[in-house]
Amino acid sequence: MKDIHITNFSEEDWEKIKAIYREGMKTGYSTLETEVPTWENWEKNQIKESVIFI
Repeated sequence: MKDIHITNFSEEDWEKIKAIYREGMKTGYSTLETEVPTWENWEKNQIKESVIFI
C-alpha cells in the first residue's frame, strides 16, 4: 500500500487540480460552475483550511 499524504495545495498544484476539477464538471454533478475558474478566482473563493490535496 502506498503512503497517503494530505496537504493544503498551492498554485504550484493548480494544473493537476484544474484537470481533476474539469473531469468532475463533465459529470454534471460536482459543481454549478460552467467553466473551470482561474487560480486567482478559485483561491479567493475557497475556505483555505477546507481545501486539501490527497
